[in-house]
Amino acid sequence: MRLPTHNPVWLTLIALALGLVLQVSSPKPASAYSTGTCNLTSCWPSGGYQKVRWLTSPVFSIDSMGTESTCSEFSTSSWRNEVNCMVKAWSDVGSATIAPTTRTDTNGWHLNDSSNDNDIAFAPGSSFDPGVLASAWIQPICDCYYTTRIDEADILFNEDISWNVGPVAPNSTNYNFIYGNAFRVVALHEIGHALGLSDSEYGGSHENSELATMSGAYPNAGWYRGDHSYHGRFWPHPDDAQGLHWMNPSSSAGRDLAVSRSKYGSGGQATDLSPITPNSICPGQTISINYTIENRGNETLSSVGVKFYLSTDAWIDPSVDISTASTPLFTLGPYTSATYTSSTTVPSSVTPGDYYVGVYIDPTDAFTGEASATWNNGVNLPVSPVGNELLEVRSCP
Repeated sequence: MRLPTHNPVWLTLIALALGLVLQVSSPKPASAYSTGTCNLTSCWPSGGYQKVRWLTSPVFSIDSMGTESTCSEFSTSSWRNEVNCMVKAWSDVGSATIAPTTRTDTNGWHLNDSSNDNDIAFAPGSSFDPGVLASAWIQPICDCYYTTRIDEADILFNEDISWNVGPVAPNSTNYNFIYGNAFRVVALHEIGHALGLSDSEYGGSHENSELATMSGAYPNAGWYRGDHSYHGRFWPHPDDAQGLHWMNPSSSAGRDLAVSRSKYGSGGQATDLSPITPNSICPGQTISINYTIENRGNETLSSVGVKFYLSTDAWIDPSVDISTASTPLFTLGPYTSATYTSSTTVPSSVTPGDYYVGVYIDPTDAFTGEASATWNNGVNLPVSPVGNELLEVRSCP
């Protein structure tokens, strides 16, 4: 995904008209996430570097995308539904004080017009630089005498792009290539910009050193398990949650564990996990499993269990499926995303056949009070590089 495209002439006019102070920097060198801040060191009495953030939960006006007001996560019923689901994904990040919502646009979209209306719409490809999928624009207010804030954010999607819509079914590896230009991936990223994360125009940058939705590489969203039809689900990563929580602090950032099929790739690209090896074994033999676990909250969690399962279908259900021998335990620091490799022995009693291999974090629900325990539910993991998701358990002498 390329950097969002902006109109520098228009932005200059707005800056002059509002008398903005546009010296900005990243918030904290020790943090991976990136946001914009106002340099008000010469101001009295505020002084210092101030966050550029929403002071209240933003509402986005949706134009030319239908009128549905809710998110049907495993539906492709409308473009509006696609946007609603990605706005909801950000709204559900822990217990941050910012919970964006949507409404139907009643007066047509008015992008870059200082209307204080947050617009989301399609636009012709001629509105974008070549190769640009979508663009987000943010109007910050950096003022010595008033609270710094984001006053407006608008998002445009390139209507000439051949978009892949709806949820992604992880029944094959390399979703990067199979589901190129996935609308939900791009929408999630651009909405993150609109919320103030990694705003490249005002001192931030794309976050390419962590597994992050706000990386500049495509794809960059998390890939998690879905419902019984096993659609994939996109959601922000821990680094994104940390950035949102830093800008919008609350007494508790929430507790939320997740297991994912994605891992950090070069340049910030979220790539598929490495295959399970070997992919054909006898009962009682050992396999190596590659998986990612995430802690999106601000708590350190100790003795977090991970369990591996063999399943005859793509839905990993601890109450039904066959558990393997080992249960690794991890300590996960705040906002941690890490990929691990573990070995586990397939029970010698397993009936020969083809099985999905799945991983389930916190299988006993030891950690209560999660924002959503749904994410703990196991994902089936890639067994071979392309296409084959099944582990063969042979009949051996």
